[in-house]
Amino acid sequence: EVAAGRLRPDLALFLNVFPLPCPPLRERRDDIPLLADHLLAVTCRRMNRARPLITARVMQSLMPYDWPGNVRELRNVIERAVILTTGGKAGRGPCGTAAASTSSATRSPMPARTASAWSRPS
Repeated sequence: EVAAGRLRPDLALFLNVFPLPCPPLRERRDDIPLLADHLLAVTCRRMNRARPLITARVMQSLMPYDWPGNVRELRNVIERAVILTTGGKAGRGPCGTAAASTSSATRSPMPARTASAWSRPS
């Protein structure tokens, strides 16, 4: 950015005190359950909603996805799940329907068939 003239050299030096590399979520799949649980708690608290359970089936649908939008995309999926989960069970999967791709790594992480896995605690 400095070389392209879009960032002042003194500001680049100021910001580059300690670089923090952050690999994409697809390279940190072990973080997905913890992040999903945290994002679910934060979202439910913010929306003043009862916290649905994340079943093993739902978690299995989250793990193989490549998450091109990283944590922000995971947060959107969790928020969608909280919004769509009403009463005892979700009416539709948080991501709607599965994408056309047949690869589990690129398919929407929560197709409609997992909708019943999101449920309110008894």
